[in-house]
Amino acid sequence: GIALRDRRGRLWVGTDNGLFMKEGEHLVRVDQPGTHGALDVHAITEDDEHRIVAGGSHLVSLGVGQDREIPLPGVYSQNKVVSILKAADGTLWVGTASGLLHRLNGKFNRVPELSCTVQVLRQTSDGTIWIGTVGNGLWAYRDGTLRRIGDTGVLPIATVLNIFEDADHRIWIGTQNGLVRLEKTPISLIPLPGSGTEYGTVGGGPNGDIWMVVQRAFRISGGVPAPLNFPGLGETPIRTMYSAKDGSMWGVGSAGQTKTARLPKT
Repeated sequence: GIALRDRRGRLWVGTDNGLFMKEGEHLVRVDQPGTHGALDVHAITEDDEHRIVAGGSHLVSLGVGQDREIPLPGVYSQNKVVSILKAADGTLWVGTASGLLHRLNGKFNRVPELSCTVQVLRQTSDGTIWIGTVGNGLWAYRDGTLRRIGDTGVLPIATVLNIFEDADHRIWIGTQNGLVRLEKTPISLIPLPGSGTEYGTVGGGPNGDIWMVVQRAFRISGGVPAPLNFPGLGETPIRTMYSAKDGSMWGVGSAGQTKTARLPKT
């Protein structure tokens, strides 16, 4: 079964034979058999109007004096509800056995990129909606853009069983093959003025600076590149640079014969 405690503190319990609410020490069934029989509950949420939305064999909404089945577009046999998410903007996302539906302004729209079972839906603190599927991997929706998250290279992410955000805002993915943690690794391009295309030497200093050789030597500090000049090398193309045991930096140039020069201390 699955459970939800709503904003009024009431406990709702979904089972394979209906939806129940805890009253005192007892569970009382609150849904009514619909057009398609008893409700086999797989997901429960609460919308902005304090209605309980539960889904399984079909989708229902329960409010004050209200118990109604919510019709979903498409063939009934393909619309078994597996997951539900009420997003921060108040819209409703419904994952089914055949894809993903998004209710906006009272109307459900099918997300065309997904035609597989949507097993799990989560929204993280940065607003991203994470979509875990059966057989079609992990997807992320943010700012109107839907994209597939590639495999980690260690474990393939094909079938997603659960998604969790920890206190440090790291995303943990429970998959059919094991546990995956997603790390945010932003990639940025830093152009080096007048340099070539062969990046032969990349190193780092103890203060966090990056040392780069592309025929000329550069120090990248705070994301800003600055050329380094080695007296004695002149216009000789620099092949590499290294740090000596005493902490001094040396450049190695090659123009017919190898030349070395020490970088003046700053």
